[in-house]
Amino acid sequence: MVGVAILGASLLGACGDDGPLAASPTPGELRSGPLVMAPPNTSAPESVGEVVEVQSLDNQFRQQEVTVAAGTQVRWVNAGQTDHDVQPVDLGAVWGIGQTAFPPGAEYSFVFSEPGEYPYFCSLHGTETVGMIGTIIVDG
Repeated sequence: MVGVAILGASLLGACGDDGPLAASPTPGELRSGPLVMAPPNTSAPESVGEVVEVQSLDNQFRQQEVTVAAGTQVRWVNAGQTDHDVQPVDLGAVWGIGQTAFPPGAEYSFVFSEPGEYPYFCSLHGTETVGMIGTIIVDG
């Protein structure tokens, strides 16, 4: 019986995939400071040129690094089996989506209009620098 309890505890602590036994810290638990969240963008922006998709899947973002032109809409799709979030590393950023609004099958879009690098992460499966991380690079 003790072996079953130990096996169950080790499975719950694993973060190897998006399966139903994957344990996740609460949003913001691995991040210092408050999470700044923009409301989900449920409608397409008015002047969208290109749309680039990033998938949240199996504890990674696919593609992890994306280079786009200014004015490009980036669409994150939760193609995994569990909740994810998209947290900008910049605490003052006005984009990103929380776990409750980004369950499996959900989408979130944001148009990046200013050139620069925009690192982000899933606070449920990583930190700002390790784990489920990504970067949007916007060319001028």
